[in-house]
Amino acid sequence: MAFVIFDFDGTIYRGETLRLFLKVLATYPSRRKRVQWFYLTHAPGFILYKLGIARHAMMRLAMRGLAQIMKGMNQQELQQLYSEVYSKAEAKFCPKVLARLSEHLKAGDRVVLLSGAIGEEGAGNPGAYQGATRDQTKRGHRLR
Repeated sequence: MAFVIFDFDGTIYRGETLRLFLKVLATYPSRRKRVQWFYLTHAPGFILYKLGIARHAMMRLAMRGLAQIMKGMNQQELQQLYSEVYSKAEAKFCPKVLARLSEHLKAGDRVVLLSGAIGEEGAGNPGAYQGATRDQTKRGHRLR
């Protein structure tokens, strides 16, 4: 049995999870102003991030901002959000990577999905893609 790690952003998902969450949250009337404020207050950090300066610190700052946007959401609202994020992300999943991941699972390997974007510090909910993995399980794709 092997221990295999797959990165989510840029490997399984061809995009950035943070941007996807912000895009979906901007459609929620109760969160729209918070998302707008996030963009206004984080623009300088985003520029530094894209320039490769203090990438880790800027990502931590952005995750804290995302947590503030999501603050106060109940379990049902979070499940709805994760479901919407998953349905939008699914189109950008890399089939070759998912096939490889599936091969490892079938072989009995221990597979870990890694995401620097969403997790305990990000959404205030460890394993923020748990809702997505449940959806995938329903469709016959097991990612855990």
